Amino acid sequence: MVILNNPFKVEGVRKIQNYIQSTTQFQCHYSECIDGNNSWQESDDKKLHFVWLNHQFCNSSNEDCREMLQRIHYSPTVAIVDGDLPRVQKMLIQKYCWNVISAPVSENAIMWNILKYLNGNEEPHQDTGFKKIKCRFNLSLLKGSSAKILQVKQKIALFAPHDVNIMIIGETGTGKELTARTLHSCGRRAKKAFIPVNCGAIPGDLFENELFGHRKGAYTHAGENENGLISAADGGTLFLDEVESLSPSAQVKLLRFLEEKKYKPLGQPGYKSADVTIIAAAKEDIGSLVENGKFRKDLYYRFSVAQIHLPPLREIKTDIPELARCFVERFQTLYQKEMNGITAAALQSIMHHDWPGNVRQLENFIHALVISNNSGWIELDDIQFDSLMQNANAQSEKSLPFQQAKQKCIAEFENAYLQNLLAAKKGNVSAAARTAQKERSAFCRLLKKYDINAEEYRL
Repeated sequence: MVILNNPFKVEGVRKIQNYIQSTTQFQCHYSECIDGNNSWQESDDKKLHFVWLNHQFCNSSNEDCREMLQRIHYSPTVAIVDGDLPRVQKMLIQKYCWNVISAPVSENAIMWNILKYLNGNEEPHQDTGFKKIKCRFNLSLLKGSSAKILQVKQKIALFAPHDVNIMIIGETGTGKELTARTLHSCGRRAKKAFIPVNCGAIPGDLFENELFGHRKGAYTHAGENENGLISAADGGTLFLDEVESLSPSAQVKLLRFLEEKKYKPLGQPGYKSADVTIIAAAKEDIGSLVENGKFRKDLYYRFSVAQIHLPPLREIKTDIPELARCFVERFQTLYQKEMNGITAAALQSIMHHDWPGNVRQLENFIHALVISNNSGWIELDDIQFDSLMQNANAQSEKSLPFQQAKQKCIAEFENAYLQNLLAAKKGNVSAAARTAQKERSAFCRLLKKYDINAEEYRL
């Protein structure tokens, strides 16, 4: 509720109301008054989040002002204060309010402060139900208050206290490792090691050595004993990212360890035990891999007891303002820049984008905007999604396993090469095939592969 004592500010408050309701999941209601008495009485049973005050409103004594402010003391409130308020009353407002904004101030500044307030003061009904303060703090690292993110937080609170192997499923860039770290830090193993591993970066024939280690002389270049990842994570958590990229033999070895909690380093005659909780992460298509026999059903079922599905950013767009604000604050601190924030128009544009690279793509985009910004405000004109997509593609390649990244680069090269060649040869397929030093039939197969129509290049 916004309480007004100046009817000329009503239009500005209506803009703020529309901003809140379009960029967050909150509803905004406001009332207006001249002397303040009626609205203060109306608000006795309601929470006041934003109050706009000036000298007319606080024309009463300091005691009366204190009495009014005490009514909102237990409801964190942002006060927008006109610059001509008496000093004593300003001090009173600062004492009882969560934040004070001194007018005159731009609408963008007001809206950005409102966004910071809403993100920093969750309503009680948004509590995940997990009562441990430590876990509540750790859950706050997962930004967002949409229904789907609250479900993720609730599952973390449910699974974290138990020693159960967990599968996190989500598209690239949705925050799988952050979720795994939050699970670890909310559980009893929080003070032990958290070991992250990108399975896609480990060749299949080396997985056993990486996971279990080896003894001196186990193979030609094994010059000394070396403990594996299981040993490093003993007592703690092992996070296996891109678990769907494991070779069939690696899946068998992992399954055996999950069943027995024992492993055998290469070259060692006996088995060793390890107390390790394993959190695995996979992309959305792991279900189809199981159906096609490319991922073991029994291994998948081992993780299906406790699964967390992370939504793509396009399904939780109401969380974008909070994420964007956090990224702006992080990077302005990193680069020691004075940033006011993101204007309402720019934020609306960011919210309407699809973000195929999810939170990681949004983070990289905000990172670039902060670095290049000199005005303090990220404006609508600063939002260039064409350059964003190029940067996002480069970032996505960095997160792919070697073979997938290689295939992606080859496909992009072939597609561009064929189109440029056809353009140079004016759509003459035979001439293009000769230049490419390929049989005409093979060249045509490539054109079909990339759905390229030579007729479009003929003049």
